[in-house]
Amino acid sequence: MKQPSRNNLSEHHLAHGFALWAVSALLCFLSTFFGSTINCHAQTPSPTPIWSPSPCVGCSPHATPTRPPTPTPIPDYYQPKGHDSNGTDQTILEWRVFPPSTMPTPTPPWRNVIVVHEGGFVMGDPFSPNVEVAAGDLAAANYYVLVVTHREAPCQLITGQHCHNDTPLGIQSGRPPQQTNDIKALVNAARADMAHCNGFVAIVGGSSGATHAIWTALDQTSTSPAGAWPYWSKASRVNAAACLSGAYLFSDETPQPDYRVDPLPNFNSFIYNYTNSLDLDVRASLSPVTLLTTSTADIKPLFIITSEFDPMPRNQIVDIGNALQTAGVNTLLYTIKPPIPDSNEHAFAYWHSLDGPGGQLVSVDVINFLNAQPNP
Repeated sequence: MKQPSRNNLSEHHLAHGFALWAVSALLCFLSTFFGSTINCHAQTPSPTPIWSPSPCVGCSPHATPTRPPTPTPIPDYYQPKGHDSNGTDQTILEWRVFPPSTMPTPTPPWRNVIVVHEGGFVMGDPFSPNVEVAAGDLAAANYYVLVVTHREAPCQLITGQHCHNDTPLGIQSGRPPQQTNDIKALVNAARADMAHCNGFVAIVGGSSGATHAIWTALDQTSTSPAGAWPYWSKASRVNAAACLSGAYLFSDETPQPDYRVDPLPNFNSFIYNYTNSLDLDVRASLSPVTLLTTSTADIKPLFIITSEFDPMPRNQIVDIGNALQTAGVNTLLYTIKPPIPDSNEHAFAYWHSLDGPGGQLVSVDVINFLNAQPNP
């Protein structure tokens, strides 16, 4: 892994400054393109760019389709609203329920799978067509599937999320640790629904959703103070996580010279927007690999995959593999598939693609992986 030292960090900032500004403007455009009602304005680039949120005018959540199954709020006890520093957050987390679809329907409670959409931490929603396809396949495999929402980084919002502006709460909105805390709360809410869940909760995520998925399989840190939202502990972790095209080390800028299109500028800009930092040490500290140490090697089972020319830099899968090895994790606890050859598909886009020549569908890989995990 190649990282600039602190001595050349300023030079590194200069080199990336304009690119980060330009793609920050692109992120705002994409948010609008995907249905956001928020207007964002890029700032003039400066020699040493320091994040100051582009003014996201208006505070309405982005528009989403309304086709069934309709999103429903999770139980109030697991909602983040009121749990920010000032007790003013009104975020409402929701999920779309896809019950087992085989006939005859198996008797509940069932094994649950949470599906987390892609979107670079800043966009996406539970109505993504590729996500719906994955949810349908998982339901057909007798899983009770929950396609979920979580807070977004600038400039998108979900229902009740604090507006992105230059106030402390506005700058924090949708940034670490809010998104991962949302996913933790969703995991706990699913497991607590004893009418529909037999105690088994797995998670499947794509892109940024894969980052959140692996977080819930690795994080053994208990919520502080004890009993505070999102009520997390080592015992709360998911039973298994399938991660499609995730980001695992936010500070990795290893060149990918064989790519047809350099993936690093977009990767850096999404990470910059999410972490609110150009400092590589800060970015590294917010990455899932930091959860892996020799004392936390008893992880939950992982399935990890990417494509050869994935827009998520391919070295991210190398980063997580190195971290797992360094921590001494039992190799029986994780599967890292070779990158799908000669493919630039990303996350759920390769759900129905072969995992390699003469191989099988990625969807089959994931379902077989989940089926192999025992009930608690």
